[in-house]
Amino acid sequence: SMLKKGIKEILGRKLRVGVMGSADHIACQFLREKEFDKKYFESCTYLTKDKDLPNTEFDHIFVAEGGPDWMEKIINKYQGVQWIHSSMAGLDWILNPTLVKSDIVVTNAKGAYSESLAEFVLYGILHFSKNMPVFNKQKQQHLWKKGIVDWARGKTVGIVGYGNIGYHTAKFLKQCIKANILALNRDPNHLTAEAKSVVDEIVPPEQINRLLSESDFVIGILPLTPSTRNFFDMEKFKQMKKTGVFINIGRGPTAKEDDLVEALNSEVLAGACLDVFATEPLPESSKLWDIENLIMCPHSADYTTDYWDLCMN
Repeated sequence: SMLKKGIKEILGRKLRVGVMGSADHIACQFLREKEFDKKYFESCTYLTKDKDLPNTEFDHIFVAEGGPDWMEKIINKYQGVQWIHSSMAGLDWILNPTLVKSDIVVTNAKGAYSESLAEFVLYGILHFSKNMPVFNKQKQQHLWKKGIVDWARGKTVGIVGYGNIGYHTAKFLKQCIKANILALNRDPNHLTAEAKSVVDEIVPPEQINRLLSESDFVIGILPLTPSTRNFFDMEKFKQMKKTGVFINIGRGPTAKEDDLVEALNSEVLAGACLDVFATEPLPESSKLWDIENLIMCPHSADYTTDYWDLCMN
């Protein structure tokens, strides 16, 4: 209630807004096209990393392009900031010790991209269930050879990090392929009755190995924290089925990429599907580029044609 009251008070007047992003950034273009700057803003100033910060005052910071160090520099410069909004669902790209200790209201785009990410997960499941890595290789070889495909229906899907995205993913997979869903959540008491109802079992963190060993597909949707960095490592991959597939739509650094490369090349896993990476853009030297049984998406699985509409609305 205090958070809602705070936002209501802030929104009771036109805002002096600082936008972390250049004027030609697509999010900033959207702000102007929808006339947000005229309807809601008293002033709108674009802040870029390569330029000195202007001497002005802001009530609100809108984050189109982030960075914890840059965020800390901005809030130290502008003491009057009351509200920061992240255009992404995650907050790791802006959180820093100064912000955490402050009284600034922080909001994000939670829920805006959950359904598009659920579709991407289904795509990954269907790709491997229908033996597409083999068929794509045959296509490159101009080789016509019939092969066996599997059902996606009824597969066991383990969701590691069961929040808003996990809920929409579980609901979608239930509807589409009647998946058996195991969902890992460290605090089930905070889940709604609806979130609990769409999965077959809520798994506590201490039973992570059971979830990994029973799942045909393991979906990583973890936020990035000190405890989740490199969470998915060789030890975790070895707990999975040899026929198992790892899908990561959470944060790239939650998976130890060298271990994933080794797991795929040594057939510890049957495949993987990644939308996020430890370093973005992915370096040309990364070994991930050359792995055949790997789907790679350049952090674009949720970048739909209405992405910014979803974010702003």
